[in-house]
Amino acid sequence: MKRTAFLIVMSAMLLLNTGAAFAGIEPKELPETASVDESLPSRMLYEGIAIPALYGEDANLPVLISNKPEYNWSSEGKSGKLESSPIYEKGSMYFPLREIAENIGFTVEWNESDRSVDICKEEFTAKMYIDSKNFETGGDLKNFDAGPLVIDGKTFLSESGMEKLLGIFITAQNGNLFLNPCDVEIVETPVKEIEDWISENRETVGRHIKRMDGFSYVLIVEEEKNTGGYTFDFSNLEVEGGILRIEYDLNPPSETAIQVLTKPFALLRISNEIYQVKVDRFAYTGTISDLKFGEHGATLYLEGGNLDERFDDLVVMAGIDTEIEDGTSMDFKIGTVLDVQYSFSTRSIPAQTTAEKIRVIAAPDIYSTYKGSVKEAIEDENTFSIRLAKDSNLANDLIVHVKKGSFMASQMQELDGKTITVEYTIMTMSIPAQTSPIKICVER
Repeated sequence: MKRTAFLIVMSAMLLLNTGAAFAGIEPKELPETASVDESLPSRMLYEGIAIPALYGEDANLPVLISNKPEYNWSSEGKSGKLESSPIYEKGSMYFPLREIAENIGFTVEWNESDRSVDICKEEFTAKMYIDSKNFETGGDLKNFDAGPLVIDGKTFLSESGMEKLLGIFITAQNGNLFLNPCDVEIVETPVKEIEDWISENRETVGRHIKRMDGFSYVLIVEEEKNTGGYTFDFSNLEVEGGILRIEYDLNPPSETAIQVLTKPFALLRISNEIYQVKVDRFAYTGTISDLKFGEHGATLYLEGGNLDERFDDLVVMAGIDTEIEDGTSMDFKIGTVLDVQYSFSTRSIPAQTTAEKIRVIAAPDIYSTYKGSVKEAIEDENTFSIRLAKDSNLANDLIVHVKKGSFMASQMQELDGKTITVEYTIMTMSIPAQTSPIKICVER
C-alpha cells in the first residue's frame, strides 16, 4: 500500500507540473534533499523504497539544456533575445513556442479544460494539444512528427513542428535564430551536382545565384585574404519577395592557418526562388572630415581610426535613396560619426564605395546656420574665401574659408549670385564675421 500511495502522489505531482504550460503557473521545484527534523525519531518515511534523485547531479534527465544561455532571434526586420534557450532531445532542437510565437505577432491562449493552446494571427487560427501530436489549422486535423515537450512549465516544439504550426522555418547559427517563411540552410558540405558551379564562380568576388532542383543556391565570395580559415558569422538571414538580405561578419582564424592567398566563401540554400541578394553589413565606422552635396546625393570623406594615415579612410557616395538609420542626410556634416554598410570598394587609397545603408552614430552641435547670396569670392594659394550677404548691412555678412583641394572647394566655382547655406560651430567676432564651415549647400 505504501508503494502504491507513493506512486500515485508522484504521478499527480508530475501531471500538475505538465499542466502549467501556457497557464502562467510556475511549478515549484523539488529540493535536492528533503529537510529533516532531528527531533523526530530516526526512521525512514518509506522504508525499503528507492526514491529517485529528480534534481540531483546523478539524475538521468531525458532533456539536455543548451549550454549556450542566450539566443538572438530576428524576423522581418524585428529582433531580440530569447528568455528561454532552445533545448535538445535525441539530437533535435526544440524551441520555446509561446515566446517565439508572440514575438512574431501571434496571440497564444491556454485552455485548461482540454489542455490545448489556441494560436491566432490575423486570419490564421490553430489549436494544439499539449498531450498529443495532433493539432488543427483551418478546421483540418494534422500531426506533428514529434509531440510538444513541457519543461519547467514551458512548451517547446521541434523545428519541423514550428514549421507546421506557425509556418516559419528556423535557421540556427552561433546563437542566432533566423525566422523565415521559407527554409534557409547554411550549407557546410555541398551536393556533388553544385560543385562545378561553385568552382566556376569561386574566384569571382560577389554574390552568385543558381536555381537547381527547386532550390536557390547563393554563393558569397569575399575579397582575397592572405590566409585560410576565415568563417562567416551571420547575424541576419531574411527572405522577402525573392530578395535575400544577409548580414555577417567575416572572422579570421583563431589559430595560425595556411599562409596562402584565398577568397573566403559561404554557400546558402533557400527553398524559395531568389533573384537578388542584398548584404546588410556595417563594415566601416568613420568621422566625416570633408563632404560635398550634389544633385544626386552626397560625397563623404570619412577618416578611420588612424588620423595620420589615409589607408583606413573611405570615400562614400550616398545617393538620395540610400537608407539612413537614426538620422537623416541633414546630419551629414564635418565631425559626424557614421557606420557605413557596403558590399565592395575600390583598391585605391583611400578606398571608394557606394553606401547601401548608413547609420548616424553622432553628429556635432552646430553654432548657427547662415543663408546668403555670394557677393565676392577670393582665392589664394591654399584657400577659397567667399563673402555671403543676406541684406545690405555689412555687419550681417559672413566670410567663409574653404581649403583648396577639399570636396567642399569643388563647389566654390562659378558661385556669383548663387545662394548658399552654411552651418558652422564657431566664428570670429570681426565685422564681417568669419568661419570655416562644417557643411555647405549650394542651391542649384
